[in-house]
Amino acid sequence: MKGYRSFLLVLATAGLLAGCSSPMITMKMLTRDRSTVYIRENGKVAGIFFESFDREYYDGEELRDYVETEVSDQNAKRGKNDVQINYFKVKNGLAKVGLLFSDLEAYNTFNVSDFQDGETQEMLEVCGEKKIKSFYTTDGERIGQDEMELEDTRLVIGNEPIQVKIDGKILYTTKDVELNEDHEDEATLSGDGYSCLIYQPD
Repeated sequence: MKGYRSFLLVLATAGLLAGCSSPMITMKMLTRDRSTVYIRENGKVAGIFFESFDREYYDGEELRDYVETEVSDQNAKRGKNDVQINYFKVKNGLAKVGLLFSDLEAYNTFNVSDFQDGETQEMLEVCGEKKIKSFYTTDGERIGQDEMELEDTRLVIGNEPIQVKIDGKILYTTKDVELNEDHEDEATLSGDGYSCLIYQPD
């Protein structure tokens, strides 16, 4: 099995693995109640994944072996340290898994997903290829592409039902993106096809 979805299925039949914290996976990230991919300005990616974990017959060593094998396999295939296990703990029936990725390509390979991040004008062409044309302001007002202020902005496109955190301020999104209350740098994608968000980097 491979990827985020199958990875969480393993959590439903295994146990716990503990690690240490990192500046990329902060305590604030660990207090979230939903899975989050953190796309950093430097191109690196952190993922924190949550899954209910409330059975009594889990084998922690089995899960440890699985995670280490999956990470080792990807790193060996790509010939570099693509993925690191950074945090893995089970508490009160909830598994929290923290992984660090060298870049989005590494994240996509491991999670069998399709996230892209790039200069907005270039990425708008990708959105067009995915038949995405309509964008909305953070106030929920539909806005035409010729009306958007796009200078020095970047665009993220993804196809997972997951929360996205970026280093910057979200300006525009597609309709199926839920902005997180009081967090201008976080939003949740529906996973129902591709979603886009445009942001101003810090």
